[in-house]
Amino acid sequence: SESNECKDIGDHLKEELSEMEKVINDAAWRIEQLAACSKKTDTGIKLEVNEKILDSCTDLIQAIIQLIADAKSLQEEIVSLGKGSASVTEFYQRNHRWTEGLISAAKVVAQAAKLLVDSSDEVISGRAKFSELMVASNEIADATAKLVVASRVKAERNSEKLLKLTS
Repeated sequence: SESNECKDIGDHLKEELSEMEKVINDAAWRIEQLAACSKKTDTGIKLEVNEKILDSCTDLIQAIIQLIADAKSLQEEIVSLGKGSASVTEFYQRNHRWTEGLISAAKVVAQAAKLLVDSSDEVISGRAKFSELMVASNEIADATAKLVVASRVKAERNSEKLLKLTS
């Protein structure tokens, strides 16, 4: 029924945010593995370039991890302020389009992080050009912008958590 479907949307959001975190953490781990492998097999300029690429990817993944934490914190604030006397489930039911937007944004961020790691692997192994990393970085920028926009739709304008997420 529609009621059960709407009741489950809050749980679905939590699942998607958890899945996004898992994918991001896996991406961070894969970057570490790529760096360790490069240190064992590469030397000279190739090692230096690969380290710079992987350091940049690590920094980007860490920024995404912080972004996710800030988005989750803001989302919790929005729910707590917006539910009034309603339950969390009722809040998600009333605001299902907003919740679906967050779910969609979370999926895009996870896909972009995976693309970044896959592109990094391809570039440092010599199977792809540096331009693939540029495309992946642009995907990250687009994905994180979507997450920020989806998060701020229902936020209070002067929320400190919104300001933190936006920065």
